[in-house]
Amino acid sequence: MGLIVILTLPYMAGYIFTSIAHNKETTQIETYLIGFFSVFLVNGAVFFVEYYKLGRGMQQVFSAFAVTEIVIAILFFITLIVRVILRLTMGRSKKDEKPKMHASDWGLVAVSVVISLCIVYRVYSLQEYLRDDFMLATVRTTLHTGRIYEYNPITSQPYNVGLINSKRIIMLPIYYSFLSSFYGIRDSMLLYLILTLQTILCVYFACVTVTMPVLRSRKKNLIFSIFLGTLILSGDYYSHAIGAKILWNGYSGEAIVAGVMLPYVLYVITCWYRQERGDGEEANAYLRAVNIVKLLIVALSSVFITGLTTGVVLIVIEIFIAGLCSYIRYRKEVV
Repeated sequence: MGLIVILTLPYMAGYIFTSIAHNKETTQIETYLIGFFSVFLVNGAVFFVEYYKLGRGMQQVFSAFAVTEIVIAILFFITLIVRVILRLTMGRSKKDEKPKMHASDWGLVAVSVVISLCIVYRVYSLQEYLRDDFMLATVRTTLHTGRIYEYNPITSQPYNVGLINSKRIIMLPIYYSFLSSFYGIRDSMLLYLILTLQTILCVYFACVTVTMPVLRSRKKNLIFSIFLGTLILSGDYYSHAIGAKILWNGYSGEAIVAGVMLPYVLYVITCWYRQERGDGEEANAYLRAVNIVKLLIVALSSVFITGLTTGVVLIVIEIFIAGLCSYIRYRKEVV
């Protein structure tokens, strides 16, 4: 049950957001991605208020996390029922027929499936190896002591001066402690297997959303997915590659920012640019507001998973680069 909730909660949150935004061009993949960051943002805000502002203890924070997930699930089912009723009342819209699969496409699909299974097997086989970060130790210390950021996860001794404020607002270790305790999942399995596989899934989603409008071909997208899977597997052999951070530390905020957040931000900016040019759904004030809200959700959630310096700064840099590229391309098209 815990595994199902962890994997489906981002889609529930994203479904609520896309229903409110009412953006017809939003795909199921983007729905999951925006929900992925929305879950971090909502739980980060809850943690900030409960712990940082009100000074509540671990049990109170865990109870607030549980209420948050229950509220998201209830809102999801209410939204789903309303949309189903509206669809039955107004009638279903006709969908374009998808192009048929050729033999070469099925071959690429088979290779993609094999590589995906290799990634799953490799992540599963890496559970016995310790990581070089303190995430697992922090989760275990939090659950053992019943205190939040009061004990050193390595020495198990109380902090003399405590943590700096920029570290105290990072809620990932506390949220992971809640998931392990609330759903009864072993902490190492939660971090090294379930959450790492979820991050890898989101890496696939984020990268596909960026490349799909550019490649515009099923065969090219399948080739790219094979390349992406090989790149992730290469992290097991080259520690400095981004694949190593995703494969070994997929639960960490740095891996989420590098592998999921930055590609998704790039997708939102390029999608916004295409709307301004008139490709697909034309831009208007409402769509611009939706894109701004998406960027705000991502930027604010980064504060709670990596801190200000490694989160928001990276987002600002990418927004600047993508905006500059869009401006240069626009100038060339005008000329």
